[in-house]
Amino acid sequence: MMDSTGDLALWVGKRQVSIDIYVDWCNNSLGPFFDLDMDNVWNRSMVPFITWEITDCNHSAEDDPGITKRINNNTFDPYINQFGDRLKKWLAGPDDIYGTYDDRRAFVRLGMKFNDIAQAGRKTYFLFCLRKQYLHSY
Repeated sequence: MMDSTGDLALWVGKRQVSIDIYVDWCNNSLGPFFDLDMDNVWNRSMVPFITWEITDCNHSAEDDPGITKRINNNTFDPYINQFGDRLKKWLAGPDDIYGTYDDRRAFVRLGMKFNDIAQAGRKTYFLFCLRKQYLHSY
């Protein structure tokens, strides 16, 4: 994947600033995602654009309306916390201290195509659950 970004830069005559990389909601994906994907993008002087895809390890949960209920019932809390901890550590850079010279940057997009009318009911419910659980204090 990364070699093709260099080819594109040569063809277009401009270097990409960011590259979109996808990660599912599977604990087994976190190690390779942060250690390989994120580092590869950053080491090529690009900012990772993370699509945090709302799918289980079997990659079929995006079509499973029950995933939003499991998120709302706190089933995924350990994973969400682990992802957040790994992202904070990665953003802090090699010295593991945020706010120093070696900090990194990333864009994060929760899922994709939340504006897709055909999927709107399920995606909107997920956003409601996320807002209720993690963004507002009740």
